[in-house]
Amino acid sequence: MVPGSPMMLTCERCGASILTGKYCNKCKAELVGELSVVAHDMTSVQKKLEHTEKMRFLKSDRIH
Repeated sequence: MVPGSPMMLTCERCGASILTGKYCNKCKAELVGELSVVAHDMTSVQKKLEHTEKMRFLKSDRIH
């Protein structure tokens, strides 16, 4: 889009007028922040699972 053009795009998240893309700069920054938090949380959960998921063996003297 050309600045001053009668056609304007709107941000899909907040409805603000934008020249290009799907999101305004404010919404882009918020989305990046939200996704970063989710990615960090997922990484933390994965690390916890890696430490708790271990193969366990039964002692043969306890099997009847």
